[in-house]
Amino acid sequence: MKKEIKITCPEGYEIDKENSTFECIKFKKQETLWRYNLQKKIEGYRLEPIYGIVDDEFHNVYPDYIKLFSKRHYARQAQALAQLSQIIENDTKYGGPITEEEWINASHLKWKIIYCTSSNLLYVSCTYTEYGPLTFHTKNQALEFIQDNQDLLMKYFSIN
Repeated sequence: MKKEIKITCPEGYEIDKENSTFECIKFKKQETLWRYNLQKKIEGYRLEPIYGIVDDEFHNVYPDYIKLFSKRHYARQAQALAQLSQIIENDTKYGGPITEEEWINASHLKWKIIYCTSSNLLYVSCTYTEYGPLTFHTKNQALEFIQDNQDLLMKYFSIN
């Protein structure tokens, strides 16, 4: 006679097959995966090398739908960030990107460009651990970057 035991995982968990045994079943939190509605046509905007930002739609064609922004301004922000990151990487006057070691070092001062909506101004703020893609080694590098790249920064921060 066979006996069968059904196990119901708690909400948001799954069986941890690697760490479970026959005698001891362990659970782990389910990974949060990017979700989309399979029943719905996916519409939005994508970046194209020649045409820039284009309207598009996909009918559940992987991997195309993962390249689609739901709003035009998100596509503009991504395009601007790509350009800004290349400037930081390749123009030596801005000191290059903050390295992994510098981010990990909580005593290493860094300078981050932020946008304040109430004053409608770009600022440079000091930080030790707060991550941001527009972060520099010195305050002067950040200020010069703002001065030299205002048009792209306005696109990135969606400033009209």
